[in-house]
Amino acid sequence: MRITPLITRRLVERALADHAERNRELTARIASGRNLLYPHDSPERMPELLRLDQVRAAVDGYRTQAAAAKAWLDETDAALGRAGQLLLRVRELVVLAASDTLNEADRTAIGTEIDQIREEMQDIANGQYNGSSLFGDVEVQRVIAPGVTVVVNVKRQDVFGGAGATTGDQVLPALDAIIAHLDPGDPATGEWLRTEGLAKVDAAIELVARARAKVGARSARVERTEEQLQNLKVRLESNLADTDGFDLAAALTELRQQEATYEATLMVTARLERFSLVDWLR
Repeated sequence: MRITPLITRRLVERALADHAERNRELTARIASGRNLLYPHDSPERMPELLRLDQVRAAVDGYRTQAAAAKAWLDETDAALGRAGQLLLRVRELVVLAASDTLNEADRTAIGTEIDQIREEMQDIANGQYNGSSLFGDVEVQRVIAPGVTVVVNVKRQDVFGGAGATTGDQVLPALDAIIAHLDPGDPATGEWLRTEGLAKVDAAIELVARARAKVGARSARVERTEEQLQNLKVRLESNLADTDGFDLAAALTELRQQEATYEATLMVTARLERFSLVDWLR
């Protein structure tokens, strides 16, 4: 059979199309890090690959929830730490104010500082995290693993007081009681501060410490779960790689070879285009 220019052109076009298609396949596999992209690539291995993909997606979802829970708990811990520091300062001021040697001006100055601390404590109680109340009225939970749920917040009424508070030892009621009894002209002020005043601030300090301990325990649990999820993800990635059989080095080598062949075909085609009918008839 005589090879005519038309037949040669069609053969070249077919070769170029095959090279372009193979390049697209290799590029897609390299970009995805996968060898099996479609069900027909391997009907035997694809079901297991899809199952592993689903498990990995679920693990990634749990890891996201765990990270969000840890961030909320860290924010809560920092807020409670600041509240504890403020209460320690209040205790120092109560001890000073309880002295019978203080004059009215000194107690007034102490009252002013405790008022300012009370305002800052109110800001802490009203704190926000990602648009939500850091210390809300209801528990906020996160599912961080199958069957594992963690409470990420501390209820406002349990520490700072408010509706639903079970005792009068919460932070804000304690501060309000101290402020109310800081009457510079009342001779009974010192005695009340030495007894009930110190008892209230000590109870508030203990309350914050217990709440912070609970937050720390929850945070440690989240950290352990995050570590377990990370280990599981590593194993899943290994199983996915074994099931898929993707070889990045081999794919890159083949892609470079395909590109070189494609460019060589284009060069040959360009040279053939310069031949005239007379050249072909010789």
